[in-house]
Amino acid sequence: MRLKQKKSGLTLVEVIISLAILGIIAMAILQIFTFGFESIFSMGRKTKATQVAQEYMDLCYASTSFDTGSFNIIIATPPPVGYTIDATNSSATGPVSGLFTVKITVIYNQNRTVALTALVPANSP
Repeated sequence: MRLKQKKSGLTLVEVIISLAILGIIAMAILQIFTFGFESIFSMGRKTKATQVAQEYMDLCYASTSFDTGSFNIIIATPPPVGYTIDATNSSATGPVSGLFTVKITVIYNQNRTVALTALVPANSP
């Protein structure tokens, strides 16, 4: 009488299927990390653009003259590489007098923008 021997171990098909499942799971995890890092860098650029816009808005408060309806921002340093500044102003409408609406727009990453709008008092002569 022959005794049946128990076979232990995995067949080649089981190993290949296990590796395929492990590969699919690993790719999903790598995509999550890639998206996370991309989001972190994107928010970093947006934060920098907001900081640049705030700096230029502070310059508007400190060094502009709205007596003629136009203004020039005295820029000590140019914006960082990759950031473009657009500044516009207009007279405030409504019950507010002696104020101008200033809008600072920072363009970054070629097509994304951050805009700050504030009421700035007119300088007296």
